[in-house]
Amino acid sequence: MQIRWLWAAAAALLVCSIAGCGSAGVSITTPSGGGNDPPGAALSVSLTTPSPGATAFGNSVSGGPVTLGASVSGSATSLQFQIDGAAVGAPLAAAPYSYAWDSTRAPNGPHTVTAVVRDAAGHQITSSGVTVTVANTSPVTGAAGPLHAAGTSQPASNYFSIGVTGGIRLLAGSHTWNDAQDQDTALGLSSFDFDAFVAFLAAHRMNVTILWHIDLPRFCNWEPGGVWTMNSATGMPWARSGPGIASDGGAKFNLTVFNQAYFDRLRARVQQLQQNGIYAIVQLFDGFDLTNYRCGNTAPLGDGYPFTGVNNVNGIDDGYSGGRSGTASMTMTAANALTDVQDSYVRKVIDTLNSLPNVMWEISEEAPDNSTWWQAHMIALIRSYEAGKPLQHPIGFPSLDTTAASDATLFASNADWIAPSSRLSPTDNCASGTPACKVDINDSDHDYFGMSNDSLQTNRNYLWQNFTHGAHVLFMDPYLVYWTNGNRNLCGGNTTPLNGLCAAPDTHWDNFRDNLGYLLVYANTKLGLVNMSAHGELASTGFCLAKNAAAGGEFLVYAPQGGTFTVNLTAQRGATLRVEWLDPSTGAVSSGGTVAGGAASQSFTPPWSSSHDAVLYLVDQAGHG
Repeated sequence: MQIRWLWAAAAALLVCSIAGCGSAGVSITTPSGGGNDPPGAALSVSLTTPSPGATAFGNSVSGGPVTLGASVSGSATSLQFQIDGAAVGAPLAAAPYSYAWDSTRAPNGPHTVTAVVRDAAGHQITSSGVTVTVANTSPVTGAAGPLHAAGTSQPASNYFSIGVTGGIRLLAGSHTWNDAQDQDTALGLSSFDFDAFVAFLAAHRMNVTILWHIDLPRFCNWEPGGVWTMNSATGMPWARSGPGIASDGGAKFNLTVFNQAYFDRLRARVQQLQQNGIYAIVQLFDGFDLTNYRCGNTAPLGDGYPFTGVNNVNGIDDGYSGGRSGTASMTMTAANALTDVQDSYVRKVIDTLNSLPNVMWEISEEAPDNSTWWQAHMIALIRSYEAGKPLQHPIGFPSLDTTAASDATLFASNADWIAPSSRLSPTDNCASGTPACKVDINDSDHDYFGMSNDSLQTNRNYLWQNFTHGAHVLFMDPYLVYWTNGNRNLCGGNTTPLNGLCAAPDTHWDNFRDNLGYLLVYANTKLGLVNMSAHGELASTGFCLAKNAAAGGEFLVYAPQGGTFTVNLTAQRGATLRVEWLDPSTGAVSSGGTVAGGAASQSFTPPWSSSHDAVLYLVDQAGHG
């Protein structure tokens, strides 16, 4: 063995003497304490991709992904890829040794790729280096990312920062139930016009939506009425290949075979949203349907849920035997065969979407309150699996089954963002989880179910009040789903629904939709948002987002009922502030001239006669810094 070690060391020195001791050399180290079986005797490593001298344009090399690959012989226990001597991705324990490198995050110029392998005894050997030139000549267009919290404490932790560019983003937008899976009250054959939906989001200047994932191929007793069926050909992640018939009348699922059409369609929709500047919250599961809308197991009228034993060929069974509720696939307290299937599905979704910058993860829509072990398991799975991939996307934990106690669970979790059940989000989003402070995305789906019973002004109150508390806002938009209860969606009153779906969105909601866009204009183009905190005490209305500083002061004040109100400008003594008004009922913006700082109760009155809500924007005339 000693002779083999000397020969390997001599070979390494020979490479150094001929090629120089730069990236072409092979580095060999011995574990402390010596030993008679040195490295190089049993280990070797060489890079297989990329090719020497390759150029990475954007995120591709010669038209394909930037894949780092290596070949290893010997009893290696780990391999770590490096760029310029710094580790990228997680160590790989076994072949295939491959890693998709996001070269858009590297500065332009030459970079050296190497691979380091280790064995159980602590020996280490580094491959010869390969030089790759990064040429990110074109900026990323569309929705840039990935997003991450802009800071670890408030106010920065309220907002998202964009990838490595550092731009601050607030999110606001509509989402609807059938935007990722075709479904209707017939046979699920109605095709959702996704192009029209993206155009709709863009027309209202929204920048986020949720791509829903309904778990049930058929669901019953949903409030719009009727029995709803999904098109399983593109709507479910697993192949329906049988043998045997499931309770919904379709072929049984094979949970070991993925339905690639589902994942191809999902990626295409996320890409389309990205190209239009829209972030995609990808929902992985739907606990609310499992709690409320199951159809039983009697074929052919059952719900066909893949994880119920009668609906798959793999022996996976959630134990459901009938009734409207069956949630055991989310309420377990330890890993089992069912979670193994779920984990495989989640990893497949991540593999499908990881390279896209606009992705955000949402574990489940309103899962049962006793699903906390499962939620934590899913958060940990996503976090660990994405750690070894080019991009790491924010993980969301939305409201549990809408009970008042559930929000404390969200704040104490390890999710990056949450969607609470409180209609007005708290101003303090920090608790005991990791990270301690959460980005708060207030979704009307969880906390404002009856908003169709209120006036448009009261609806707008919900949006702007949450914004002045530092929250992002989502609207559970009925869009095309015909929903007469509470006049939630009447198809505009001029069309007849077909199989539960309207031909066009009800324009009743357009003012609220437009206000989501108005909000984003202020948040992402006018305000120095990362320095602004909720300061309700500074305005007589109680709703004020402010940077309360002597220089660079900035205020966004919301008056829910309009009329005259006051703002405390004591800290701005000696400064002059520019005044701007937004009329939320029309979108009209008007200048209010300037006002001198210094008054403890500076009075303001909107420049319109109607007594409806108003948005006031004040900023130091010298800029907000």
